[in-house]
Amino acid sequence: MRHLAPRHPRAPYPRQVFSLSDQIQHKSDLLRQHFSQEGQPPLALLAHSIGAYMAIKAAAGAADARVRAVVAMYPFLEHDPACPRQRSLAWLSRRWRWVGRLVAPLQLLPHPWLSAVVRVQSGMQEEHALAATRLVLRSDSVRNALFLASTEFAELEGSLPWDDLRRLPSFTAYLAEGDMWCPAWQQQLLEKRLGRTQLRRIPGQTHAFCSYSDQSRDLASSIVADLNGLMEGAADPATMLAAGETQLYVTIPYVKANIDSS
Repeated sequence: MRHLAPRHPRAPYPRQVFSLSDQIQHKSDLLRQHFSQEGQPPLALLAHSIGAYMAIKAAAGAADARVRAVVAMYPFLEHDPACPRQRSLAWLSRRWRWVGRLVAPLQLLPHPWLSAVVRVQSGMQEEHALAATRLVLRSDSVRNALFLASTEFAELEGSLPWDDLRRLPSFTAYLAEGDMWCPAWQQQLLEKRLGRTQLRRIPGQTHAFCSYSDQSRDLASSIVADLNGLMEGAADPATMLAAGETQLYVTIPYVKANIDSS
């Protein structure tokens, strides 16, 4: 699933940026257009952070698509105004044009220097995380990400998306202790409404699991085990993946994922 989505020509902001509702509509359209035909294999959506909200909304809005499961990896489902860092990021996201211009000079830095800046500012150490950050640390990417974030904070006011969650065939959420995007009170609400059987906690996991190889491996192994027997027509998801009988898509970073269960 790609990051770009079609927009109305009279949209009140540049066509190079896309709102949360744009993203959801794009994913929902994609599911209806390409994954609703008879004879297609079942589909599982794996989504991280705000991508989990997109996946829930898109799957609920495309009931004819063959979505059998939504797996939310450390989801962002509701804005928490009491969180100081969320408030700061909400303020920053509203200045997406200005911040986009500020990061432009960073692209002039040699890769080792840019990696050093990212390492100091974020604490990232692994090369795959540094390389991915270098690729997206561009004016257009930063503008798009911050504009999307500004609409997230505005649209995620209110309660969690209970109605949409109830419409999903299967939903599992992976939660992390101390995750500012899904704080303890939200985790308690999810547990109360959904039950513990739909929630998972892996010791040592963080919201930024994809920056760490060990966390990524542990999470992938747990998800493969979770999908065991859930998808139609097979008992082992690893076998289904190898045979091409199941399609797993990741909504963030919006590309089809080749899942390696090893």
